[in-house]
Amino acid sequence: MINLTRGATAPETVVLTLTENAECIGPSASAWVFELTDVVTGATVVFTSPDNSSYPERYNSFQWQALTGASGEDLLDGKIYLEDLGTYDYTAYQFYESVPQDIDLANAIKIVEVGRLTLRETESPFPQFSTGATVTPNFNS
Repeated sequence: MINLTRGATAPETVVLTLTENAECIGPSASAWVFELTDVVTGATVVFTSPDNSSYPERYNSFQWQALTGASGEDLLDGKIYLEDLGTYDYTAYQFYESVPQDIDLANAIKIVEVGRLTLRETESPFPQFSTGATVTPNFNS
């Protein structure tokens, strides 16, 4: 299960083990493309993100950012806009790295992983009330 926060001020790290199910072309010879499908509306987003893993043969590490609007969306760098909060199905596809900007799913080598993603709204660190007052908990008493 992947958890993302819409409106997070910085990209969030997503760690997966995609290489273990990949075709044997070598971990550094693969690019990864992701498809997210809203389980309620069926709306889809297809994007890619560079693998930042120090050991891609063991795990894959990506930086994803769920934006609050379509402005700033970069489908080639993990910056995505998902209209609705809630649950998404994700599918990870293996591509040849020789075409890293290719996100056409018809060109995928194979599906390497499927799972669920939950998108939630940015949470305030303190409870908010309709009066605008903020309560700061005192854990020292």
